[in-house]
Amino acid sequence: MKGALMYHKVHQLKSKGMSKRAISCELGIHRNTVTKLLKMQNSEATEHSFKVLRHSEFEPYNDFIIEKFKRYPRITMTRLYEILTEQYPNISSGSRAFRFYVAKKQLKEYCTRGKKRYFEPVNNYKPGNLIQVDPGELNVPVKNSNKAFKVYFVCFVVCWSRYMYVTFSTSPYNTEKFIEAHNEAFEYFGAYPSDMLYDQTKLVVIKEEYRELTLNNAFGKYALKTGFNVNACEGYDPESKGMVEKSVSYVQSSFLIGREFTGIDDLREQSIEWLQKANNRVHGTTKLVPSEQFKIEKESMSLFKGSIAATDYRIADKTSLISHKGLKYSIPTIYQSMQVRIKEKDNILYVYEYDKDILVTEWDLLKHREPINNNNNHYRDYRENLEQIKERLIKKLTTVGIDDTELFMEKLSKTCPKNLRDQYKGFEKLIRQYNQELWNQSSCTILALPEISCTRVEKFLKGLMNTEIIKQQQDKSNNNDQKPEKNNFRDISQYDNFTGNKVTS
Repeated sequence: MKGALMYHKVHQLKSKGMSKRAISCELGIHRNTVTKLLKMQNSEATEHSFKVLRHSEFEPYNDFIIEKFKRYPRITMTRLYEILTEQYPNISSGSRAFRFYVAKKQLKEYCTRGKKRYFEPVNNYKPGNLIQVDPGELNVPVKNSNKAFKVYFVCFVVCWSRYMYVTFSTSPYNTEKFIEAHNEAFEYFGAYPSDMLYDQTKLVVIKEEYRELTLNNAFGKYALKTGFNVNACEGYDPESKGMVEKSVSYVQSSFLIGREFTGIDDLREQSIEWLQKANNRVHGTTKLVPSEQFKIEKESMSLFKGSIAATDYRIADKTSLISHKGLKYSIPTIYQSMQVRIKEKDNILYVYEYDKDILVTEWDLLKHREPINNNNNHYRDYRENLEQIKERLIKKLTTVGIDDTELFMEKLSKTCPKNLRDQYKGFEKLIRQYNQELWNQSSCTILALPEISCTRVEKFLKGLMNTEIIKQQQDKSNNNDQKPEKNNFRDISQYDNFTGNKVTS
């Protein structure tokens, strides 16, 4: 109620005998305003009413404001005012005048508001003691397009200083990506606290009974190796980590809503710039600057050296295969049935020893997409060097009748110079497979071959063995063709004496 209407209402209440204080309370205006209106004449009141009912500076931008409300129903008044003044820098009215204009025009009906949240009082956290973690998600528009894409994010808030970090993804977080998000945050902070607080997500907690937590195996190992304790809220009690809950809402309202992005890379670049502003603002609760407070708090935290990467753990099966994203990849056989540590970065899968930063092998995940991906080199034993295997083979060759081993090895080296390790292993297998007599028979022929290799020698030995088998079968067949000797069985008539019925002629 303003202008002439307010003037007449004040005089009407005064005529009923109400005091200035009572009129002030009744109409919700200041007592000085009541005094001023009572002293005005009719002409002065008319002139004053025109001044009060002047047009707002935001009137020309009414359609722009409505369009933003429709596109971003959850946008805050502060954020919308920022967008408006960025688009139209000639606006001189402040944010308070903008709020009055929106309320007057009832433009808030375009906003959708959820239920009011109630949070417990903020605890007096010790510096470096706790970080609260919580995920969120939101659909964001693509720049210069009617399309949108869904973005998932994880928010980290250092409780004492209110310093924060946010990491983003276009796909839902699994355990591996959740661990990677922690490392991004710890690298951004340069340190990590003694405790971390989560809700009961399966990425962290598998089960909770009587406040006893059963942790996700991979995340539990990561927390143990990094050096922080895992804490979880009670079920259906988000207020116990209300600080990060509020930060998730702040990320959505202050950063994601009202902005457009060309893609996830553009979003991440803008988020770093936004984080710089968010961490250097005066915090609404502490009335202090988070970045300045964090410099103090960091002294009480453990420094993050970056040596622990976003890892997971696998146990190689009896065929030296490990699983990763539904596919199997081979590792050297010396790690068969052992636990190893893996890390994926830039579509390369790195496999390390379980408790050391010793690289076992690596796989290009873009090139190897088969259900089972084998590397033949992984099934070779490299614990012995080539000379050791060669000396062992020479000793075995002498036991099967190969006297001139020097000539044998010379011809083998010339025939197969690139895969001698496999050739040596192959000849050891042939010595075990074929008996010594067969080797003795063929030793001179083998040494006379112009080229010596496993396939040539095996072919010769197999042919010689088949010849021996055929010969043995023929000898057996000839023995079966001879007439059998007459049987020296007694005559059947001799059995009559045993029956008591002697046959008479």
